[in-house]
Amino acid sequence: MFSGASKVLAEGIGSADNCSVHFGAEIPTKSEYLMYLLPDERPQILLKCTKGEYLFTDCGLTVVFGEAAAGRKRTVRRLDYRNHRLEDITFETAGMSDFDCQLTLEIGRTTLSIDIKKAEQDDGAKTYRILHSLAIVHAAEEKYFSLASSAFNAALGSSLTSDPAALPNLIGVSMQGAEAIANRYCRRSYLDVFAAHIQN
Repeated sequence: MFSGASKVLAEGIGSADNCSVHFGAEIPTKSEYLMYLLPDERPQILLKCTKGEYLFTDCGLTVVFGEAAAGRKRTVRRLDYRNHRLEDITFETAGMSDFDCQLTLEIGRTTLSIDIKKAEQDDGAKTYRILHSLAIVHAAEEKYFSLASSAFNAALGSSLTSDPAALPNLIGVSMQGAEAIANRYCRRSYLDVFAAHIQN
């Protein structure tokens, strides 16, 4: 947070909107984001700046932004990993004359460019490693989901061709199969991925 002359100076030198990084238990319990989380959802990484916050939980990304962090008018956007995959993640370190490093990622056809304080570059790099690991899992699950769906549909089609009278039973089986594939390859929570990296 900046106030008065300090805020003006920070904006003038380009550091007013640089994020601080918080992991797991370090995330402030009074963070504005907490009111927007789903039941049993657990915060993992918080990138907090004067004009907004980016909260990565085990289930998705919630972004809150506005004119200033203390302002009343806020816009909230949520992107669940189950429907929106992380990809194309890059991290740019700070140069000698820079005040920040930069994390860029794509999720749900939305590209986010997040400036992180130069003093927290190591935590920025750690955030990159965690999100990149999650993106790898997302890509693998998307591939396996496609393969499993194709195999399931082929088996279902073959069963209908060989025994059309079995259609009523196949409907129930197909619903169970589709649900099983979705639960395995379109998970709600990726707590295991975050837990494996945040402690390191």
